[in-house]
Parts: sequence; structure tokens; C-alpha cells
Amino acid sequence: VKLVAAGFIAAQLILSYFTSGIAKLVSPVWRAGSGMQLITRMASYCPPNIACFFVNAKISFVACCAVIWFEILGPFLLLFGQTGAIIFIAMGTLFHVGIAISMGLTTFVFSFIATYPIIYELALKFRFF
Repeated sequence: VKLVAAGFIAAQLILSYFTSGIAKLVSPVWRAGSGMQLITRMASYCPPNIACFFVNAKISFVACCAVIWFEILGPFLLLFGQTGAIIFIAMGTLFHVGIAISMGLTTFVFSFIATYPIIYELALKFRFF
């Protein structure tokens, strides 16, 4: 039962990342690199000092690509056992802390990071590479 529950939580986490990443990948706004510019321009989400950082089109494009690639490919790191899980967890933690800081979504960060110990244990148990 413990393994099934952990697997369900892991599947939900991975599905959340994939769904979000694929939605961004098919979005012309995110593929063009203006997704970050548009999100950070909203005063209700982002402080002005962070919004001005993404006014630069190149920085916004790189950030958009990094988000898309992390959300789609990041979970595949879990197939590489402990090392892959640690890299995924570090990247995910930075990703969610960055969202919390840049968008003011401070409670959002804990819902994903709370699943990381389960992900780590499953990655150790079901190492493929």
C-alpha cells in the first residue's frame, strides 16, 4: 500500500510537470520567448524590479526555454537513480523558489517540494540507468 501511494504521488508530480511543459511547448507565446515577459508584467504577480529583468527579449527567451525543457525533460532524470534524483530535486527546488520569489506565490513552493522525498526514495528503488 505504501508503494502504491508513493507511486501515485510520484505520478501526479510527473504528470503536473509534463502537462505544464507540453502546454507551454504548444503555446506560440512561450515558444517565442515572451511568456516570461507577459507573466512578469502583471503587477499582481511580480515585483517591478524582477519584471524589468525579463524586458530583455534574450533573457526572456532563455528563461522560457529553460522552463519548458525542465518541465518536460526534468522528470526523466529520475530514471538515473540517486544522482539523477538529486539533480532533479535541486533544479526543481530552484525552479519553485524562483517562482515564489518572482511571482509572490510563496505557498506554491511547498506543495511540490513536499513530494521530493518520495520521488527520491522511488528513484533509488527503481533505478533504470
